Amino acid sequence: MREQMRLMEERHAAEIADLRREFAQSTEQSTETDGSELTAEIDDLLDRMDDLEDQARVTPAGRGAFKLLDVSLNALFAAGGSTAQDDEIEQLNAGGHDPNRRGFTVQNVELILKGAVDPYFTATANIVYQIDRDGESQVELEEAYAESVALPFGLRAKVGQYFTNFGRHNPQHPHQWEFVDMPFGWTRMLGGDGMRGPGAQLSWLLPTDTAIEITGSVQNANGETMSSFVDPESQDGSSQSTFGAQREHEVRSLDDLVWSGRATASFDVDDEWTTLFGTSAAFGPNSAGSSARTSLLGLDATARWTSLEAQRGFPFLEGRVEYVGRDYEFDAFTDGSGRSQRSDSLNDETWYVQTVWGFTPDWTVAGRYEDFLGDAPQDTIGLEDRTRIAIAVTHYFSEFSKLRLQVSRDDSDLTGNATSVWLQFEFNLGAHGVHKF
Repeated sequence: MREQMRLMEERHAAEIADLRREFAQSTEQSTETDGSELTAEIDDLLDRMDDLEDQARVTPAGRGAFKLLDVSLNALFAAGGSTAQDDEIEQLNAGGHDPNRRGFTVQNVELILKGAVDPYFTATANIVYQIDRDGESQVELEEAYAESVALPFGLRAKVGQYFTNFGRHNPQHPHQWEFVDMPFGWTRMLGGDGMRGPGAQLSWLLPTDTAIEITGSVQNANGETMSSFVDPESQDGSSQSTFGAQREHEVRSLDDLVWSGRATASFDVDDEWTTLFGTSAAFGPNSAGSSARTSLLGLDATARWTSLEAQRGFPFLEGRVEYVGRDYEFDAFTDGSGRSQRSDSLNDETWYVQTVWGFTPDWTVAGRYEDFLGDAPQDTIGLEDRTRIAIAVTHYFSEFSKLRLQVSRDDSDLTGNATSVWLQFEFNLGAHGVHKF
């Protein structure tokens, strides 16, 4: 929006300058023009200049009656192979946009619409197209929300379908990732497509020297994108999911919704180092019992160094660590062999640490280590202990295209060891928004 306003100001300034030149030329020609005709022409030029100056003053404040729309198309494709079979790859790469088979994968083709609704709201919509491992086409509405721009006291409201503001990774779209796939622990805790759903959110940026922001959100608890809550996913058409027998869950009160919150604090250590610390939480019902509930807790820390002599942002070094713990209550748990396990709750946790080094303009190398610690019978797919290490090298041809090579090594209690190699290509058509730190 700031870039759009800057362009509008430049256009208005150019038009005003043209009108001033016309005014000067009209004055120079006064000896050759009838007085009444000259007066009318000058008055017309002055009126047009006043209108443009009024628009130029109004636009930066976000009060203008203009409507701008940015349209872009982002596409991600991957090709590669693995020592694992295709059915094992589907378990290893459970993310909705991960490479899901040997050969080629259409990870994500995303149509992005952004614009000003009126002086009070902007809007964003993300429509995603994919081809699954069986060659079937899928289209989904990933996000569609309106966000306020005119609330006082540092407040900002959002309403619609959106990614839950939980941790660092969950709100990111695939083209923002530093790796070909999403952390596998996040596919288990927050879902293969990320934790998202319809709801409303309110954020408050505190008026302090340190950038402190607090966000609260309420969303529906049901759907495949709320996998730790009321997830309708079943196995083989039965009523069994990863967590055992699942029950229908209707909204009867505010307790039947997912409530989440996040607090972040960011500050500059010096002219080259910036840090951000965050904590997140989410609470809501699940479908493993009439009164069963799920609690999620997240912690994250990010530090970024950018040289004072950087060219186009290079060189830089960024490190991040993120943790999620889950407490999932249920009435009865059914393991992979069909045996019923009585328990009050399932407690598991996952974390990753990653580093990205932009060692020279347009080149980065990144490393990530992930770990998942399960708390269930270890023959339950999706809840077993597992680790993964990945190395990715990326070349940015420009701001609008990149090529990435990734090698990863998985160690799972169920699938054993697997080594995978993926080559990813991305291109972007249209406006390219600025990514948050």
